[in-house]
Amino acid sequence: SRVATRIAGSISGADTRSSVLNVPAPQACDASSKVESSARNAGARNITLMPSVAPITCTNTMPHAEKIEWMVEQRGWALEPVAAQVDSVPPVPGYAYTVGFPERYGFPEVVVFGLTPVAANGLLELVASMLEGGTETPVDVELVGLFDNELRCRFAAIAGDDARQMLPTAVAWRRGAAFDAVQLLWPDRNGFLPTEPGFDQRMAAAQPVVAIRG
Repeated sequence: SRVATRIAGSISGADTRSSVLNVPAPQACDASSKVESSARNAGARNITLMPSVAPITCTNTMPHAEKIEWMVEQRGWALEPVAAQVDSVPPVPGYAYTVGFPERYGFPEVVVFGLTPVAANGLLELVASMLEGGTETPVDVELVGLFDNELRCRFAAIAGDDARQMLPTAVAWRRGAAFDAVQLLWPDRNGFLPTEPGFDQRMAAAQPVVAIRG
């Protein structure tokens, strides 16, 4: 598939042509060069996006489609974790994605690789808070402000066919209607993004680039 091809080739090539734009996020992760640690710490501090909404909990007996609908009703969007496919060729690492961002914030669905569901949820809550606060968040531009220490990130556009393949729950929730999606590219501990030559190649398998390389 096209997604498998992108994953297989994600550790080669680099995009160094992006400009840098400062984006002040209303909430920042704890000072850390590890995104997973930052997201965990953010979640531990109980960052609240919408104070009027109760914590997201639901019963394990609820059908999956109803869980997604319920989460969207409760906080405006849902998180869908996808387990790693270790037996596929090439292996596909676990990832998580949003359902409902375009309708709630007018921003594409966001996919993030290489984090546990809890850490991904904390990170995407920060993104949601940023969007809720009206922060201008362009696609395919390097941004600083989401993480401490001037660490960069990038919301990189994903091709429509790839998005539909990777985000089946988002497709089902919209009953097949079209939507846009981006991959949130986050840096290694040295601040390099996975599209850059200096990126830690030990992390390349955990954070493949499935977005369009521009």
